[in-house]
Amino acid sequence: MSVLKELQARIEEVSADIDRSARPAEKEMLQKLQRSKSGLQRQLNAVRDPLGRLPFEISSEIFVQCLPSDRHAQPKPHKLPMLLLDICTAWTDIAVSTPALWAAIHIEFPRAEGFGQLLKEWLNRARNRPLSISLGGRGVFDDGVLTIVRGYAKQLNSLEAYAEDGDSLAALLHCMGSFSSLERLVIGGLSRIETLGISEDGDDVYAWSRTSIDTRQTLDILCLAPNLVECTFSYLSMVNFDSNTEHLDIPSLRYLAFRRPEENDYTDSDDDILNYLSLPALETLDLPMSHISLQDAVRFLKRSSPPLQKLVLGGIFYDDWEFNFICLDECLRLVPTLTHLELCVRDVDTTPMFASLAESPSLVPHLRRLKLQCHQQVVSEPLYSAVVRALSVRRDQIICFTYMRLHDAGLASPEPDAHICEAFCQFAADGMEIHLESEERI
Repeated sequence: MSVLKELQARIEEVSADIDRSARPAEKEMLQKLQRSKSGLQRQLNAVRDPLGRLPFEISSEIFVQCLPSDRHAQPKPHKLPMLLLDICTAWTDIAVSTPALWAAIHIEFPRAEGFGQLLKEWLNRARNRPLSISLGGRGVFDDGVLTIVRGYAKQLNSLEAYAEDGDSLAALLHCMGSFSSLERLVIGGLSRIETLGISEDGDDVYAWSRTSIDTRQTLDILCLAPNLVECTFSYLSMVNFDSNTEHLDIPSLRYLAFRRPEENDYTDSDDDILNYLSLPALETLDLPMSHISLQDAVRFLKRSSPPLQKLVLGGIFYDDWEFNFICLDECLRLVPTLTHLELCVRDVDTTPMFASLAESPSLVPHLRRLKLQCHQQVVSEPLYSAVVRALSVRRDQIICFTYMRLHDAGLASPEPDAHICEAFCQFAADGMEIHLESEERI
Protein backbone atom coordinates (compact mmCIF):
# COMPACT_ATOMS: atom_id res chain seq x y z
CA MET A 1 0.00 0.00 0.00
CA SER A 2 1.35 3.45 -0.93
CA VAL A 3 1.98 6.17 1.69
CA LEU A 4 -0.87 8.23 0.23
CA LYS A 5 -3.43 5.39 0.47
CA GLU A 6 -2.21 4.40 3.92
CA LEU A 7 -2.70 7.93 5.26
CA GLN A 8 -6.15 8.16 3.68
CA ALA A 9 -7.14 4.84 5.28
CA ARG A 10 -5.91 5.91 8.72
CA ILE A 11 -7.80 9.22 8.43
CA GLU A 12 -11.01 7.31 7.63
CA GLU A 13 -10.39 5.00 10.60
CA VAL A 14 -9.81 7.90 13.00
CA SER A 15 -12.90 9.68 11.65
CA ALA A 16 -14.99 6.58 12.40
CA ASP A 17 -13.61 6.46 15.96
CA ILE A 18 -14.50 10.15 16.39
CA ASP A 19 -18.05 9.51 15.24
CA ARG A 20 -18.38 6.70 17.83
CA SER A 21 -17.04 8.89 20.66
CA ALA A 22 -19.87 11.41 20.95
CA ARG A 23 -20.73 10.82 24.64
CA PRO A 24 -19.55 13.46 27.22
CA ALA A 25 -17.63 10.79 29.12
CA GLU A 26 -15.42 10.26 26.13
CA LYS A 27 -14.75 13.98 25.56
CA GLU A 28 -11.01 13.66 26.30
CA MET A 29 -10.70 10.74 23.89
CA LEU A 30 -12.60 12.74 21.26
CA GLN A 31 -10.17 15.65 21.58
CA LYS A 32 -7.23 13.26 21.30
CA LEU A 33 -8.70 11.71 18.16
CA GLN A 34 -9.31 15.16 16.69
CA ARG A 35 -5.65 16.06 17.24
CA SER A 36 -4.60 12.75 15.71
CA LYS A 37 -6.80 13.34 12.67
CA SER A 38 -5.43 16.87 12.25
CA GLY A 39 -1.85 15.55 12.37
CA LEU A 40 -2.57 12.84 9.83
CA GLN A 41 -4.30 15.34 7.56
CA ARG A 42 -1.21 17.58 7.68
CA GLN A 43 0.96 14.60 6.73
CA LEU A 44 -1.38 13.77 3.87
CA ASN A 45 -1.27 17.39 2.66
CA ALA A 46 2.54 17.26 2.78
CA VAL A 47 2.59 14.10 0.64
CA ARG A 48 0.20 15.60 -1.90
CA ASP A 49 1.89 19.03 -1.91
CA PRO A 50 4.12 19.73 -4.93
CA LEU A 51 5.79 22.61 -3.03
CA GLY A 52 7.37 20.06 -0.73
CA ARG A 53 9.32 18.68 -3.68
CA LEU A 54 10.65 22.08 -4.80
CA PRO A 55 13.93 23.61 -3.63
CA PHE A 56 13.38 25.73 -0.51
CA GLU A 57 14.40 28.97 -2.26
CA ILE A 58 11.65 28.52 -4.89
CA SER A 59 8.83 27.52 -2.51
CA SER A 60 9.84 30.34 -0.17
CA GLU A 61 9.67 32.90 -2.98
CA ILE A 62 6.24 31.58 -4.03
CA PHE A 63 4.96 32.26 -0.51
CA VAL A 64 6.44 35.77 -0.51
CA GLN A 65 4.81 36.58 -3.85
CA CYS A 66 1.43 35.68 -2.33
CA LEU A 67 1.62 38.51 0.21
CA PRO A 68 -0.54 41.61 -0.43
CA SER A 69 1.48 44.25 -2.29
CA ASP A 70 -0.69 47.26 -1.37
CA ARG A 71 -0.86 46.92 2.41
CA HIS A 72 0.83 45.44 5.46
CA ALA A 73 0.04 41.86 6.43
CA GLN A 74 -2.46 41.47 9.26
CA PRO A 75 -1.89 39.00 12.14
CA LYS A 76 -5.08 37.01 11.59
CA PRO A 77 -5.37 33.21 11.24
CA HIS A 78 -7.34 33.38 7.97
CA LYS A 79 -4.93 35.82 6.30
CA LEU A 80 -1.43 35.47 4.91
CA PRO A 81 1.16 34.69 6.14
CA MET A 82 -0.45 33.03 9.21
CA LEU A 83 -2.75 31.02 6.96
CA LEU A 84 0.30 29.16 5.66
CA LEU A 85 0.93 27.71 9.12
CA ASP A 86 -2.29 25.66 9.09
CA ILE A 87 -1.90 23.72 5.85
CA CYS A 88 0.73 21.07 6.56
CA THR A 89 4.04 20.55 8.32
CA ALA A 90 6.04 21.24 5.16
CA TRP A 91 4.31 24.59 4.61
CA THR A 92 4.80 25.54 8.23
CA ASP A 93 8.52 24.76 8.02
CA ILE A 94 8.86 26.83 4.84
CA ALA A 95 6.87 29.76 6.27
CA VAL A 96 8.67 30.06 9.61
CA SER A 97 12.02 29.78 7.81
CA THR A 98 11.22 32.65 5.39
CA PRO A 99 12.01 35.97 7.15
CA ALA A 100 10.55 38.05 4.29
CA LEU A 101 7.06 36.77 5.17
CA TRP A 102 7.26 38.38 8.61
CA ALA A 103 9.05 41.64 7.81
CA ALA A 104 5.82 43.68 7.59
CA ILE A 105 2.82 43.87 9.94
CA HIS A 106 -0.18 46.07 10.63
CA ILE A 107 -1.15 46.42 14.30
CA GLU A 108 -4.68 47.64 14.88
CA PHE A 109 -5.67 48.88 18.34
CA PRO A 110 -7.37 47.81 20.54
CA ARG A 111 -5.78 44.36 20.49
CA ALA A 112 -7.02 41.10 22.00
CA GLU A 113 -5.43 39.78 25.17
CA GLY A 114 -2.35 37.70 24.47
CA PHE A 115 -1.45 39.55 21.27
CA GLY A 116 1.96 40.43 22.68
CA GLN A 117 3.20 36.82 22.47
CA LEU A 118 2.00 36.52 18.87
CA LEU A 119 3.76 39.80 18.00
CA LYS A 120 7.05 38.59 19.52
CA GLU A 121 6.92 35.37 17.51
CA TRP A 122 6.07 37.29 14.33
CA LEU A 123 8.92 39.79 14.62
CA ASN A 124 11.42 37.12 15.71
CA ARG A 125 10.69 35.20 12.52
CA ALA A 126 11.78 38.27 10.53
CA ARG A 127 15.26 37.79 12.04
CA ASN A 128 17.53 40.64 10.95
CA ARG A 129 15.45 41.85 8.00
CA PRO A 130 14.45 45.54 7.85
CA LEU A 131 10.97 45.89 9.36
CA SER A 132 7.91 47.72 8.04
CA ILE A 133 5.28 48.35 10.72
CA SER A 134 2.02 50.25 10.69
CA LEU A 135 0.15 51.06 13.88
CA GLY A 136 -3.19 52.71 14.39
CA GLY A 137 -6.78 52.48 15.43
CA ARG A 138 -9.47 54.17 17.42
CA GLY A 139 -8.65 52.37 20.63
CA VAL A 140 -6.06 53.14 23.31
CA PHE A 141 -2.52 52.21 22.35
CA ASP A 142 -1.43 49.23 24.38
CA ASP A 143 1.78 49.97 26.31
CA GLY A 144 2.80 46.32 26.28
CA VAL A 145 2.58 46.14 22.50
CA LEU A 146 4.49 49.42 22.12
CA THR A 147 7.23 48.10 24.43
CA ILE A 148 7.68 45.09 22.14
CA VAL A 149 7.82 47.28 19.03
CA ARG A 150 10.30 49.63 20.73
CA GLY A 151 12.66 46.68 21.10
CA TYR A 152 12.88 46.53 17.30
CA ALA A 153 13.22 50.33 16.74
CA LYS A 154 16.76 50.04 15.34
CA GLN A 155 15.49 47.49 12.81
CA LEU A 156 12.62 49.67 11.58
CA ASN A 157 12.89 50.74 7.95
CA SER A 158 9.29 51.90 7.44
CA LEU A 159 6.80 53.14 10.04
CA GLU A 160 3.20 54.28 9.63
CA ALA A 161 1.34 55.67 12.64
CA TYR A 162 -2.32 56.71 12.68
CA ALA A 163 -4.41 58.01 15.57
CA GLU A 164 -7.49 60.11 16.31
CA ASP A 165 -5.67 62.13 18.95
CA GLY A 166 -2.52 64.11 18.22
CA ASP A 167 -1.10 63.73 21.74
CA SER A 168 -1.46 59.96 21.52
CA LEU A 169 0.20 60.01 18.13
CA ALA A 170 3.14 62.05 19.39
CA ALA A 171 3.47 59.88 22.51
CA LEU A 172 3.37 56.75 20.39
CA LEU A 173 6.24 57.94 18.21
CA HIS A 174 8.33 59.41 21.01
CA CYS A 175 8.20 56.20 23.01
CA MET A 176 10.11 54.50 20.21
CA GLY A 177 13.30 56.43 20.91
CA SER A 178 15.69 56.90 17.98
CA PHE A 179 14.93 55.55 14.50
CA SER A 180 18.47 55.22 13.21
CA SER A 181 17.46 52.93 10.31
CA LEU A 182 14.10 54.54 9.49
CA GLU A 183 13.82 55.62 5.85
CA ARG A 184 10.04 55.93 5.41
CA LEU A 185 7.62 57.63 7.80
CA VAL A 186 3.86 58.22 7.46
CA ILE A 187 2.15 60.24 10.19
CA GLY A 188 -1.60 60.14 9.77
CA GLY A 189 -4.80 61.15 11.48
CA LEU A 190 -8.10 59.30 11.40
CA SER A 191 -11.10 61.10 9.97
CA ARG A 192 -14.07 61.92 12.19
CA ILE A 193 -17.45 63.36 11.26
CA GLU A 194 -18.64 66.16 13.50
CA THR A 195 -22.32 67.13 13.34
CA LEU A 196 -22.66 70.90 13.21
CA GLY A 197 -26.42 71.10 13.31
CA ILE A 198 -29.46 70.97 11.04
CA SER A 199 -29.92 73.13 7.96
CA GLU A 200 -33.07 75.12 7.09
CA ASP A 201 -34.07 72.24 4.83
CA GLY A 202 -33.92 69.81 7.73
CA ASP A 203 -30.72 68.10 6.56
CA ASP A 204 -27.84 67.28 8.89
CA VAL A 205 -24.88 69.63 8.57
CA TYR A 206 -21.56 67.97 9.27
CA ALA A 207 -17.86 68.42 8.67
CA TRP A 208 -14.79 66.23 8.56
CA SER A 209 -12.50 66.75 11.53
CA ARG A 210 -8.77 66.14 11.28
CA THR A 211 -6.37 64.98 13.96
CA SER A 212 -4.52 67.94 15.48
CA ILE A 213 -0.84 67.57 16.30
CA ASP A 214 1.56 70.11 17.74
CA THR A 215 4.06 71.38 15.18
CA ARG A 216 6.91 71.32 17.68
CA GLN A 217 6.13 67.68 18.46
CA THR A 218 6.15 66.89 14.75
CA LEU A 219 9.57 68.48 14.30
CA ASP A 220 10.85 66.57 17.33
CA ILE A 221 9.63 63.34 15.74
CA LEU A 222 11.50 64.15 12.53
CA CYS A 223 14.64 64.75 14.56
CA LEU A 224 14.46 61.14 15.75
CA ALA A 225 14.98 59.88 12.19
CA PRO A 226 18.34 61.22 10.94
CA ASN A 227 18.32 59.00 7.83
CA LEU A 228 14.74 59.65 6.72
CA VAL A 229 14.23 59.44 2.94
CA GLU A 230 10.44 59.59 2.54
CA CYS A 231 7.86 61.37 4.70
CA THR A 232 4.10 61.71 4.29
CA PHE A 233 1.63 63.65 6.43
CA SER A 234 -1.95 62.47 6.04
CA TYR A 235 -5.08 64.15 7.41
CA LEU A 236 -3.32 66.20 10.06
CA SER A 237 -3.94 69.68 11.39
CA MET A 238 -0.71 71.37 12.48
CA VAL A 239 -1.19 73.67 15.48
CA ASN A 240 0.81 75.94 17.79
CA PHE A 241 3.26 77.39 15.29
CA ASP A 242 6.16 79.34 16.75
CA SER A 243 7.83 81.91 14.50
CA ASN A 244 11.02 81.63 16.54
CA THR A 245 11.48 77.95 15.71
CA GLU A 246 14.73 77.27 13.88
CA HIS A 247 14.70 75.49 10.55
CA LEU A 248 15.18 71.74 10.73
CA ASP A 249 17.68 70.47 8.19
CA ILE A 250 17.02 66.91 6.97
CA PRO A 251 19.81 66.22 4.45
CA SER A 252 18.58 62.73 3.51
CA LEU A 253 14.90 63.46 2.77
CA ARG A 254 14.02 63.01 -0.91
CA TYR A 255 10.20 62.73 -0.78
CA LEU A 256 7.69 64.91 1.10
CA ALA A 257 3.92 64.81 0.63
CA PHE A 258 0.83 66.14 2.37
CA ARG A 259 -2.03 63.83 1.49
CA ARG A 260 -5.68 63.11 2.15
CA PRO A 261 -6.61 59.54 3.09
CA GLU A 262 -9.38 59.10 0.50
CA GLU A 263 -9.78 60.33 -3.07
CA ASN A 264 -13.26 61.72 -2.37
CA ASP A 265 -12.13 63.58 0.74
CA TYR A 266 -11.01 67.09 -0.15
CA THR A 267 -9.40 68.06 3.16
CA ASP A 268 -5.61 67.83 2.99
CA SER A 269 -3.06 67.89 5.75
CA ASP A 270 -1.79 71.29 6.81
CA ASP A 271 1.44 72.15 5.04
CA ASP A 272 2.63 75.02 7.26
CA ILE A 273 5.47 72.88 8.58
CA LEU A 274 7.29 73.40 5.29
CA ASN A 275 8.19 76.87 6.58
CA TYR A 276 10.33 75.20 9.26
CA LEU A 277 12.16 72.74 7.05
CA SER A 278 15.31 72.81 4.94
CA LEU A 279 15.55 69.84 2.56
CA PRO A 280 18.62 70.06 0.31
CA ALA A 281 18.15 66.55 -1.20
CA LEU A 282 14.41 66.76 -1.92
CA GLU A 283 13.35 65.25 -5.27
CA THR A 284 9.53 65.07 -4.89
CA LEU A 285 7.30 67.66 -3.23
CA ASP A 286 3.50 67.28 -3.08
CA LEU A 287 1.91 70.42 -1.59
CA PRO A 288 -1.85 70.99 -1.26
CA MET A 289 -1.22 74.71 -0.69
CA SER A 290 -3.79 74.50 2.09
CA HIS A 291 -2.05 77.06 4.31
CA ILE A 292 1.24 78.15 2.80
CA SER A 293 1.45 80.54 -0.13
CA LEU A 294 3.49 80.51 -3.30
CA GLN A 295 5.72 83.09 -1.63
CA ASP A 296 6.40 80.56 1.14
CA ALA A 297 7.21 77.95 -1.51
CA VAL A 298 9.68 80.38 -3.11
CA ARG A 299 11.39 80.97 0.23
CA PHE A 300 11.58 77.21 0.87
CA LEU A 301 13.18 76.56 -2.53
CA LYS A 302 15.69 79.35 -2.06
CA ARG A 303 16.54 78.04 1.41
CA SER A 304 16.89 74.40 0.37
CA SER A 305 18.09 74.57 -3.26
CA PRO A 306 16.83 71.00 -3.81
CA PRO A 307 17.37 68.92 -6.98
CA LEU A 308 13.59 68.74 -7.35
CA GLN A 309 12.29 66.42 -10.08
CA LYS A 310 8.56 66.26 -9.31
CA LEU A 311 6.43 69.15 -8.04
CA VAL A 312 2.70 68.93 -7.28
CA LEU A 313 0.95 72.17 -6.27
CA GLY A 314 -2.75 72.25 -5.43
CA GLY A 315 -5.29 74.86 -4.43
CA ILE A 316 -3.98 77.82 -6.45
CA PHE A 317 -7.14 79.94 -6.70
CA TYR A 318 -6.21 83.35 -5.39
CA ASP A 319 -7.84 86.44 -6.82
CA ASP A 320 -4.53 88.13 -7.57
CA TRP A 321 -3.45 85.60 -10.21
CA GLU A 322 -1.00 88.01 -11.83
CA PHE A 323 1.00 88.26 -8.59
CA ASN A 324 0.77 84.52 -8.01
CA PHE A 325 1.85 83.78 -11.57
CA ILE A 326 5.01 85.79 -10.89
CA CYS A 327 5.62 83.67 -7.77
CA LEU A 328 4.91 80.45 -9.67
CA ASP A 329 7.27 81.51 -12.42
CA GLU A 330 9.96 82.18 -9.80
CA CYS A 331 9.31 78.78 -8.20
CA LEU A 332 9.82 77.01 -11.50
CA ARG A 333 13.00 78.92 -12.30
CA LEU A 334 14.44 77.82 -8.95
CA VAL A 335 14.10 74.14 -9.92
CA PRO A 336 15.65 73.68 -13.39
CA THR A 337 15.96 69.94 -12.65
CA LEU A 338 12.16 69.52 -12.71
CA THR A 339 10.82 66.76 -14.99
CA HIS A 340 7.26 66.34 -13.66
CA LEU A 341 4.88 69.24 -12.88
CA GLU A 342 1.27 69.05 -11.66
CA LEU A 343 -0.85 72.10 -10.91
CA CYS A 344 -4.38 72.43 -9.56
CA VAL A 345 -5.94 75.87 -10.08
CA ARG A 346 -9.41 77.29 -9.53
CA ASP A 347 -11.12 80.01 -11.55
CA VAL A 348 -7.89 81.44 -12.96
CA ASP A 349 -6.65 81.81 -16.51
CA THR A 350 -3.46 79.78 -16.96
CA THR A 351 -2.80 81.13 -20.46
CA PRO A 352 0.22 83.20 -19.25
CA MET A 353 1.89 80.11 -17.82
CA PHE A 354 1.67 78.19 -21.11
CA ALA A 355 2.83 81.28 -22.99
CA SER A 356 5.85 81.44 -20.70
CA LEU A 357 6.61 77.74 -21.35
CA ALA A 358 6.56 78.45 -25.09
CA GLU A 359 8.59 81.66 -24.99
CA SER A 360 11.22 80.75 -22.39
CA PRO A 361 13.29 77.60 -23.10
CA SER A 362 15.23 78.17 -19.85
CA LEU A 363 12.03 77.65 -17.82
CA VAL A 364 12.02 74.01 -16.55
CA PRO A 365 14.20 72.94 -19.51
CA HIS A 366 13.96 69.23 -18.63
CA LEU A 367 10.17 69.07 -18.20
CA ARG A 368 8.81 65.72 -19.43
CA ARG A 369 5.36 65.40 -17.87
CA LEU A 370 2.84 68.21 -17.37
CA LYS A 371 -0.57 67.90 -15.71
CA LEU A 372 -3.02 70.76 -15.21
CA GLN A 373 -6.23 70.37 -13.23
CA CYS A 374 -8.57 73.35 -13.53
CA HIS A 375 -11.80 74.06 -11.71
CA GLN A 376 -13.26 76.81 -13.83
CA GLN A 377 -16.48 77.72 -15.58
CA VAL A 378 -15.20 78.50 -19.08
CA VAL A 379 -12.19 77.25 -21.01
CA SER A 380 -11.14 80.03 -23.38
CA GLU A 381 -9.93 79.54 -26.92
CA PRO A 382 -6.71 81.51 -26.15
CA LEU A 383 -5.90 78.98 -23.43
CA TYR A 384 -6.19 76.03 -25.84
CA SER A 385 -4.07 77.93 -28.35
CA ALA A 386 -1.40 78.66 -25.71
CA VAL A 387 -1.34 74.98 -24.73
CA VAL A 388 -0.89 73.89 -28.35
CA ARG A 389 1.88 76.42 -28.87
CA ALA A 390 3.74 75.32 -25.71
CA LEU A 391 3.49 71.65 -26.68
CA SER A 392 4.63 72.43 -30.22
CA VAL A 393 7.73 74.26 -29.00
CA ARG A 394 8.55 71.42 -26.57
CA ARG A 395 7.44 68.59 -28.84
CA ASP A 396 10.77 66.74 -28.49
CA GLN A 397 10.81 67.22 -24.72
CA ILE A 398 7.35 66.61 -23.23
CA ILE A 399 6.21 62.99 -23.39
CA CYS A 400 2.91 63.31 -21.50
CA PHE A 401 0.34 66.12 -21.16
CA THR A 402 -2.84 65.85 -19.07
CA TYR A 403 -5.52 68.52 -18.89
CA MET A 404 -8.43 67.85 -16.52
CA ARG A 405 -11.28 70.34 -16.30
CA LEU A 406 -13.52 70.14 -13.24
CA HIS A 407 -16.83 71.93 -13.65
CA ASP A 408 -20.02 72.35 -11.68
CA ALA A 409 -22.96 70.05 -12.29
CA GLY A 410 -25.22 71.16 -15.13
CA LEU A 411 -22.58 73.16 -16.98
CA ALA A 412 -21.64 71.86 -20.40
CA SER A 413 -17.96 71.33 -21.08
CA PRO A 414 -17.15 73.12 -24.35
CA GLU A 415 -15.11 71.19 -26.86
CA PRO A 416 -12.03 72.81 -28.42
CA ASP A 417 -12.21 73.93 -32.06
CA ALA A 418 -11.41 71.53 -34.87
CA HIS A 419 -7.90 72.89 -35.48
CA ILE A 420 -7.07 72.50 -31.77
CA CYS A 421 -8.31 68.89 -31.80
CA GLU A 422 -6.29 68.24 -34.94
CA ALA A 423 -3.16 69.58 -33.23
CA PHE A 424 -3.69 67.30 -30.21
CA CYS A 425 -4.24 64.33 -32.53
CA GLN A 426 -0.97 65.10 -34.28
CA PHE A 427 0.88 65.26 -30.95
CA ALA A 428 -0.54 61.83 -30.12
CA ALA A 429 0.42 60.48 -33.53
CA ASP A 430 3.97 61.67 -32.92
CA GLY A 431 4.14 59.61 -29.72
CA MET A 432 3.13 62.13 -27.04
CA GLU A 433 0.62 60.94 -24.43
CA ILE A 434 -2.36 63.31 -24.52
CA HIS A 435 -5.13 63.14 -21.91
CA LEU A 436 -8.00 65.66 -22.15
CA GLU A 437 -10.57 64.96 -19.46
CA SER A 438 -13.67 66.64 -18.06
CA GLU A 439 -15.25 65.77 -14.74
CA GLU A 440 -18.53 67.06 -13.35
CA ARG A 441 -18.57 68.06 -9.71
CA ILE A 442 -21.74 68.42 -7.63
